[in-house]
Amino acid sequence: MKKIHFLAVLFLVFTTSQIFAQSNASTLEVVGYTKQKGKAVKGVTVTVYDGATVVKTKPTAGGGRFIFHLPFGKKYKVTVVKDDYIEMFFEVDGTISGDEVPENMTTDLDIKMIKQPMDGTKYTYDKSVAQVFYQESLGEFDYDWDYDYLLYTSPSPRD
Repeated sequence: MKKIHFLAVLFLVFTTSQIFAQSNASTLEVVGYTKQKGKAVKGVTVTVYDGATVVKTKPTAGGGRFIFHLPFGKKYKVTVVKDDYIEMFFEVDGTISGDEVPENMTTDLDIKMIKQPMDGTKYTYDKSVAQVFYQESLGEFDYDWDYDYLLYTSPSPRD
């Protein structure tokens, strides 16, 4: 009986240490919501790229929500794709300038989804619709609202 008890305790210690040892690295948590006219758009495929390499792909959950935990020190491109909607992307600059030590940080943004025209024309955006970056004056990550105007000025037809 003592041997079984010892093995059970050993197993618990080992598995608990593995769970907590998964990652001590700080990350930038990017939380987004895909919406059309204020309502959630579910089932959108969101993909994070580091250069040409896919980091992670996942569909949006309830409420059109997606979450990614990205390592600091890199620049990412995040694509947002759903059938019958205009494909778009935004950029995440995960670099922190200066002597600041990265700690877990969160930023969130709404992605305004726009339906494709009913005439069968397929549009896409060739410019980023948002840019997430570290704002030294705030001491946190935020996104640039000035990119929002691109949603209404620059879709281009896909060939």
